[in-house]
Amino acid sequence: MKNSLILIFLIISTKVAFTQTTQPKEQEGHPSSLSTQESLPFHLIIEIKGRDLTDNNMTFYFWEHYINAGYKSLPPEIKELTPKNGSFFSGNIGAKVFHFTSSEFSKPALFNLFYESSYLLKDFYAFPGDTVKLIVEKDQAKAYFVGPNAAHYQLQQDLDRELQKLIRLKTPVMHGATKEGLLKDDRNRILYEDAQGNYIRGLNPLMKFIANPEDQKTYLLSVKDEIFNLASLENLILQTYQEVISQQIIQFLHAEYIGKLYFREIASFKRFDATLNPIKQEILNYVKTIADNNITFKDIDQAFAFQDLLIELAFGYNLIGVQNAFTFFEQYPSGLKEVLMTRFIGKNFSSQKQIDYFLNEAKKIATLSWTNQVLDQLIQSRSIGSKFKEILLPDEDGVINSSTDWEGKVVLIDFWFTGCKACIDYYEKCIKPAEEYFKDDPNVLFVSINSDKNESTWLKSLQSERYTSKHATNLFAGQDQGRDLLTYYNINSYPSQLLLDKDLKIYRSGSFARVPDALKNLIFEALTK
Repeated sequence: MKNSLILIFLIISTKVAFTQTTQPKEQEGHPSSLSTQESLPFHLIIEIKGRDLTDNNMTFYFWEHYINAGYKSLPPEIKELTPKNGSFFSGNIGAKVFHFTSSEFSKPALFNLFYESSYLLKDFYAFPGDTVKLIVEKDQAKAYFVGPNAAHYQLQQDLDRELQKLIRLKTPVMHGATKEGLLKDDRNRILYEDAQGNYIRGLNPLMKFIANPEDQKTYLLSVKDEIFNLASLENLILQTYQEVISQQIIQFLHAEYIGKLYFREIASFKRFDATLNPIKQEILNYVKTIADNNITFKDIDQAFAFQDLLIELAFGYNLIGVQNAFTFFEQYPSGLKEVLMTRFIGKNFSSQKQIDYFLNEAKKIATLSWTNQVLDQLIQSRSIGSKFKEILLPDEDGVINSSTDWEGKVVLIDFWFTGCKACIDYYEKCIKPAEEYFKDDPNVLFVSINSDKNESTWLKSLQSERYTSKHATNLFAGQDQGRDLLTYYNINSYPSQLLLDKDLKIYRSGSFARVPDALKNLIFEALTK
């Protein structure tokens, strides 16, 4: 526990250093200038120094192509790194060394480094052919990169530190709740009082509660003012690297910073009332101008955080009725448009009403092997009329249930996990009334499939009856038991549903009815088909 706390402190307060005088200006065409004609591996060495070090493994996650971290059909390359003793020991002070060499790749690739219950590095980019060493001095709570390409990773760390500083200065927001309601819980009251004390001392902003349309308007206007007057030091940080890093990499990492900086604000627009659409559009237009000014760099099809911003802009314009997402993507070069369409579908598959249209349009322009792989898998897994994949999963009594036993019934399958507020809302507003309505119909079956990591968590949630009822067929797909099922049907967002007809063929997938009567009518359609 002590080691984990030290690592967490280290990640928050780390200072990363490298020797600029030993770094020549990179030339165009150098393997580390951004992408390469040939595929090359990435070499990373991590040395951790300190007292009482453990022999815990380190986990390395590596994505050449990326939808999001939880996208099961496009998983990362995962390697467990085993520690070796370092070069010095004195009493209980020592060092552990980890080595990682990636598969060969030709464009920037995303990676995470997980160690002792937290991320040591998160959302970093590896560049083809780079070699770098990360030295972590736990007792001094500092870390630094060394090696021929250290500047690439120093810059990422500096930009991330600036971003985290801006995030910590932002006012935390609680949507759909009041201060009075929150403070009814003694634990929340204690936490709020501590936060209030820190606010009085000038250490952090105090939480705002957005409970009604007027609160929403006030808050959204403050967001607009904040975005229009945002002061960030990233340009000063970038200038310090002009002599040691190629302009291509600087542009690439700057765009990623912009993506992360503005994404958070516009991603919350779906929470706000439609009467505030004019304010939303002003903010979207402003952010789009900033994004468009940073869209000319090479290998934009690998800049995933920047793409996330463009996807959220498309989602925002669609939300306020200006244009649909794919019309928005038409303005971009064909390679970027293909990647944006594929990632938009992968990230929003279960929530889009026009999913068949989106899939067909994306397939028309898909030329890359990985985008075709993603789109083909989505089309195959949820195409109307396809046979449901046979599953064998345990219920709350440990009895294995087979989906073949459901034949002859219309089956509504609901996927959820503990802690998912949207899952609770959908069950209460839609599934629970439909369950009650069809409770005496032997031809309708409600199946609840949970994806928690721990079975005990699932069983406790079943007892609460907040996510499902005792009358449903409750099955557990966590602990790798249902990984194939969740991957095959692209269950990456929750809640997610499938409706099967009496022949166990998919009758409806993707976006489902969000009002009770609409769900009842959908089940009726499947019954009378």
